Amino acid sequence: MYVSVGGDVILRSDEIVCVLDAATARAGRATRELLGRERARGRVVEAPGGAARAIVVCTGRVVLSPFTPARIRARVEAFSRPAGGGSAILDARRIGTNGVS
Repeated sequence: MYVSVGGDVILRSDEIVCVLDAATARAGRATRELLGRERARGRVVEAPGGAARAIVVCTGRVVLSPFTPARIRARVEAFSRPAGGGSAILDARRIGTNGVS
């Protein structure tokens, strides 16, 4: 499935690794390093439509989206419902620091 993340930027849902809140993610050293490294490689795409509210990490690129992470999540989930219901996207807030729920 395809997901619009702002302007004319459309991603395949299976290439999305994670979606970060831009306001809080930029405060983290690891995120700043990732953005710096990917910018140097020419792999950062800024979706038109306003200031970045989400950082969408994909296989092969990073997209700065004017959409909120919740809006992107809702768009992906609308087309990715697994059989039997439930969420196809892991809620990062439920994951502990060691990566285990």
